[in-house]
Amino acid sequence: MGGAFYGLYIPSEIERRAGINENDPFEPLTPVEGYFGAYDMAISAGAGYHAKKISRGLYLGGSVKVINQTIDDLAGWGAAFDAGGVYHFKKGSSPFSFAALFQNIGAPIKLARQ
Repeated sequence: MGGAFYGLYIPSEIERRAGINENDPFEPLTPVEGYFGAYDMAISAGAGYHAKKISRGLYLGGSVKVINQTIDDLAGWGAAFDAGGVYHFKKGSSPFSFAALFQNIGAPIKLARQ
């Protein structure tokens, strides 16, 4: 079992520009109209299991995470699930294993004005 906290914080140093001149090869940048920041946070909890009753070489695991994203005046929440497994082949001294992983299973986060 385990847990994790992930975070990314960008202070209010990202330049806001209108982008109306972006096709002009000589002056593509419009004047700075202001600044904004952004952050992402996620809290995750997971667990693993040695599935001996199914097969001696099978290990399974999964995790659930809650995610918050904010950029400028937009914010959104979401949840996602991860699942995976490893199978170790035990024939003789075989060093081979097979693994599969499914990550970020869930609906996309929709950002909305705060």
